[in-house]
Amino acid sequence: TYDYKAAEENDKDEKSVEVSYANSGYGAIVNGLCVCEGYAKAFQFIMQNLGYECILVAGKGVDGLHAWNMAKIDDDYYHFDATWDDMGDEVDDDGKLIYTDGNSHEYFAVTSEEFAREHKSYGFKYPLGTATEYNYFYREGYIVEEYSESAIKAVLKKQFDEGLSEISIKFADQKTMHKAEKYISDELERLIYSHKYYRYYKSYYTYENDKMYVITYNFV
Repeated sequence: TYDYKAAEENDKDEKSVEVSYANSGYGAIVNGLCVCEGYAKAFQFIMQNLGYECILVAGKGVDGLHAWNMAKIDDDYYHFDATWDDMGDEVDDDGKLIYTDGNSHEYFAVTSEEFAREHKSYGFKYPLGTATEYNYFYREGYIVEEYSESAIKAVLKKQFDEGLSEISIKFADQKTMHKAEKYISDELERLIYSHKYYRYYKSYYTYENDKMYVITYNFV
C-alpha cells in the first residue's frame, strides 16, 4: 500500500522512523506501507533472491521524484514499476487496509521505448530493452496488435473464461486503442448479460492508459 503520509514528509525532508521504514523494502514487505523507493527496494530484493540481475533506478515520473527497477531475464532487459502497478488502496490512521483497487500489470516487464514515455532517470545509461516475451500482456495473450473485432472478442472472452474481475487489453498503439473502445463497450454488455457470464452481472468502471495503450475494466 502506498504511504501518502510518508510521501508528504519526504517532500518536506522530514526523516521520522516511519518515513525511514516507508523508504525501505522492510516497509513494503513487512509493514505493507511504503513509498516508491520502498516498492523498488522490495522488488529488487525479491528478484535478486530469485537469481535475477536487478537494479533500482532513481529519476522522475509524471508526478516528480520517483524510483523503479530494471531487471535482466534470460538475455533481455525489462523495466518494472511496482508503485504504479499498485492501483491504489485506502487505509485508516493505523495503516489498516480499508479498500483496494487491486493491481495492474501495465508497467510489468515493458520495453525501454514504452517506459521512456513517463520515466526519466538521473543520467543512468541503462541497457536498451526491446523484448516483450515476459511482458504480462504478451505472456498472457491479452495483446491486440492490429484492429480486429474477432481478436478483441477473443481476448475479452479469454479473460472472462479465466474468471478475472479485472479485464485489461493492451494495444499496439493509441489509435488502435481508441478505435476499439466502442466495440469493447458493446461486446462487454453482450458478454455480461449472456447466461454464461452471469457472475459479471454488476457494475464496472473503465480506466485508459494513453501512454501504455491499455484499457482496463474493473468490475466492482
